[in-house]
Amino acid sequence: MSIKKKIINGKLKCALCLEFSLLENFPKDKYSSTGYYSYCKACAKDRTSKEYRKRKNSPEYLAGRMKSSIKSRFGISIEEYLNKKAASKICEICKNPFKSSFDKQLDHCHGTGKLRGILCAKCNKALGLINDDINLLKAAITYLESYK
Repeated sequence: MSIKKKIINGKLKCALCLEFSLLENFPKDKYSSTGYYSYCKACAKDRTSKEYRKRKNSPEYLAGRMKSSIKSRFGISIEEYLNKKAASKICEICKNPFKSSFDKQLDHCHGTGKLRGILCAKCNKALGLINDDINLLKAAITYLESYK
């Protein structure tokens, strides 16, 4: 839902509580078209509260975010993703067993979005750090072999 930010009679409508309030009740935002955040200071305070963080990190909230993220990014259902993740016992690169479910990471091509497999966090990060560049990886192998 998109709420247009518009100043009316020196007041702005908060995107969270939907109340019109004086501009002094909104944090300033130099990147916003109005110069103010879209939520009032009271709501901003609530957003940073423990209750908000707890709600935002709840399993239900995270499951909903993960479901929509997996579907939109990779075009597969959450069930397909969880099945693929559950079936993977070892990293497809280093062949080491996964330390935990958090260690299992979905590897994909950043250019096409196509899924490649499930990797451990270290191997997935290594591919990301070299930008999936095969020539760079070959150069790294040559470099390491020259010091054997």
